[in-house]
Amino acid sequence: MMDLNPPAATDGNDLKNNDNYRIPDNITDSTVTWQTEDDVQKIKQKLKDALIRNRIRDYVVIEDTQEKDMLMVIKKAHAERLGIYHCPHCGIAFDSEIQLATHHRMHYYI
Repeated sequence: MMDLNPPAATDGNDLKNNDNYRIPDNITDSTVTWQTEDDVQKIKQKLKDALIRNRIRDYVVIEDTQEKDMLMVIKKAHAERLGIYHCPHCGIAFDSEIQLATHHRMHYYI
């Protein structure tokens, strides 16, 4: 089982040589089933928190637009091509770069 609370990495490049994050070659997809909409949001927030806590800024968590109750962890650049922009500080998703830039200013004031 993968450790969800490993020591914080300094950047995404550290993950290539970190045994806590290595996924065996024979695993190509993982599926988790949940019962309620609240479970989806809780799991999504836990995944976002884990990415932020471990300073993994190249990946984000999004909801699949085609399949209900499906979460995906994808590269940040891919999410931006889909029109979803994530704050690297708190993980909130926005529909435009303008909204994200406005939100970023709040982090600097607080």
